[in-house]
Amino acid sequence: MIDVLLKRNGSAIGVNPYFANGRNYQEIVEELRDQVFGVEMWLRDLDGTDANPATDIAFRAVGTSYTDLKYINWCFATAFALAKDKKSAESSRWNEYVDQFLKDKSPRELIRQFSEEIVEKSLYPGVKEWNEGLNGAARFYVTRNIGPITFAFARSLGIQAAYTEVQDKSKVVKELLERFNGDLQRVGVEGDTIEDAVMVDEVRRLGKKVLGIQVMKKINGTTLDSFDIYTTRDRRALLEILEIN
Repeated sequence: MIDVLLKRNGSAIGVNPYFANGRNYQEIVEELRDQVFGVEMWLRDLDGTDANPATDIAFRAVGTSYTDLKYINWCFATAFALAKDKKSAESSRWNEYVDQFLKDKSPRELIRQFSEEIVEKSLYPGVKEWNEGLNGAARFYVTRNIGPITFAFARSLGIQAAYTEVQDKSKVVKELLERFNGDLQRVGVEGDTIEDAVMVDEVRRLGKKVLGIQVMKKINGTTLDSFDIYTTRDRRALLEILEIN
């Protein structure tokens, strides 16, 4: 369930009812602004959060070809898995794609597929401005995607560092919080799947304040209760609420 704050031209933002906590609209917005701009370190997913490079790679058959029998079999198996398990199947199918078609490719070859121009065009609306609005905080990618692709997006968005091919995101959370423990009052987590909700839960378990933002294709999609805020991939409603120009 979502308390929707703003819908605008396909972009929307809402909050978990417990975040609203009986407050009126203006009080919710002020609390949201205080928490967002009070975050000192953001842990961010990439695919389905800022853009969707894994899907783009698979559609373009990067590292293989449309006539490769292994690629054709992967496509059929992926279609079946997504029909059966929906979003929860995405990570395992991507892992298999990497193992079959990308492991032997040079980083230089993969980076050519994601020039700065291509990266910027592939970002969801408002993502670039959203990142620029968070420049005062440390930002880390924590993703299952591979290094060359993740680093291309990190460079474009000014994200300081990236943890790639991560299978257990809670371990990265624990490592980072142990490293920066004395300097952190609030951590932000932004992602779109249960693997990202695990990061929110781990920050809470370790006793730190956390603001979790779930990115969704549509605001009426399936919500994960670990998150406080819900935004569409198009961040323009979020930017408007936060007055980020």
